[in-house]
Amino acid sequence: MINMHIPPLNKENIDKAISAIEAIDFEKIDVLQIEKLLAPLFVGLKMRAPVLRPPLDIYRGRICRKPFCLDDIRQPPSKMVQNMGRVNDVGEPVFLWCYN
Repeated sequence: MINMHIPPLNKENIDKAISAIEAIDFEKIDVLQIEKLLAPLFVGLKMRAPVLRPPLDIYRGRICRKPFCLDDIRQPPSKMVQNMGRVNDVGEPVFLWCYN
């Protein structure tokens, strides 16, 4: 996360953050600026994430020819990522997967 001062979470600051987010022009903003706008809404948020240990079957859905090697199903090279995605910025490849 960006190192910044985050105002206390109260109704006024929540409304300001939401207004700023609603005014975003997503064609002209980068992920770090979005993160800065969202930060006040996550003050005090606690998250739980599973700890996954091998052996683990993972799955990846992707439209492609039959893969012949691991490189065929890895994340794309940085130079190929030319648009923002669901969880990535331009030039930032991300490997999306799931487990059962």
